[in-house]
Amino acid sequence: MPAEKIAPSPELVVPELRWFWDQLGTQADRRGDPDMSSGTLSVVAPESSEERAAAIGICAKVLAAGQRRRVDLVELASLTAPLSPGEVAASVLGRPLAERRLAADRQRAREAELCDALRAAVPDLDIGATATLRSTGVIKRLSKISDAEQVVEHVGAVVGDLPGGTEMVDRRVLALVAGSPHALDAGQPVAGLCLSVLSALGRVEAGMSARDAWAAVGVVYDDITGGLSVVGVVPDGWTVPEHAPVTLPPKVLARCTWPAGRGRIVFVTENPSVLSAAAGIVGARAICTTGTPSRLEIASLGKLVAGGWRLAVRADFDDTGLTNTAAILGAVADARPWRMGALDYLGALEAGGSVEPLRLERLSPTPWDPELAEAMRHHGVAVFEETLLDDLLDDISRASRSDRCGLVR
Repeated sequence: MPAEKIAPSPELVVPELRWFWDQLGTQADRRGDPDMSSGTLSVVAPESSEERAAAIGICAKVLAAGQRRRVDLVELASLTAPLSPGEVAASVLGRPLAERRLAADRQRAREAELCDALRAAVPDLDIGATATLRSTGVIKRLSKISDAEQVVEHVGAVVGDLPGGTEMVDRRVLALVAGSPHALDAGQPVAGLCLSVLSALGRVEAGMSARDAWAAVGVVYDDITGGLSVVGVVPDGWTVPEHAPVTLPPKVLARCTWPAGRGRIVFVTENPSVLSAAAGIVGARAICTTGTPSRLEIASLGKLVAGGWRLAVRADFDDTGLTNTAAILGAVADARPWRMGALDYLGALEAGGSVEPLRLERLSPTPWDPELAEAMRHHGVAVFEETLLDDLLDDISRASRSDRCGLVR
């Protein structure tokens, strides 16, 4: 049978002593000491004379209002025995003491254990690297996983089995060392911790996409899905039906060559809706990144320019669109923005139809037109490519009739 719960002495739990136990409980929480049986306790006497009189047995004298008194906790424990002063306070206050501090101590101890386990599993990790993982919340998130030790073990196996030199390995094949071909899928604990560890080791850059981060360490993330969707411009040697959109997956982009451009324009867009509409234009040449382009996709666009094509680049007028446009313009020599300036934004804004607020804290600079970022910050509203669709299609149509009409601006 469970032991019978011991109640505090009635004279210790009178309402007039509530102030004293409140102060003891507060200091117990701060110290992380649920017993409060050693050391001293500093209390401040209340205004009520009845409350101060009730504490004579504890404080050994009647205190003046506001007077500070140091209480010997060993002596207090002799008065509260067989309970500790903290146990009496917990009974009076109706809650466990120091729970938050104790929980924090347990969390710190758990995180330290996992850091030790990680350094054992990944020998290249040093104390500084695990400190970085801890400060960024990676270890805390790991501690919430029920099988955290197994995740750490699998991460060690994956990092230890990464290819060297110019070798490449398929992500799902590599994942088998972690017990499942899906262990390195997006959102899986092993995948997330692996990338965090590789970042802490300096082997991948912070902020890289999963595809680019894995590629940096010799892992093919997924070379079948994704890639660039195209209309009117396909790899050298390919023949496709007229107006047919084609998606070129990473496996193709990594190896294909482009036909000579001879100064012709290719329009690069972010949204499939623009490409779909362009497919109905005779002679249209357009490419869709379908969101954020990977390094491989940007490199493929660079190969087009190197082959004599002119790139006209645009995206949505939002934080992601600015980032994507800047990434392409910054990496591809001679690529030019396409209706991606401040006047284009203001004109589209005036046309109406968009009420979605911008995430102003995420807006990046727009070096191709500094006034664009300024205008977007001022108005605070996103504008999407579909709002400009008629103008974009008109540009594509005119370019299909004449490659020298000066549309790139």
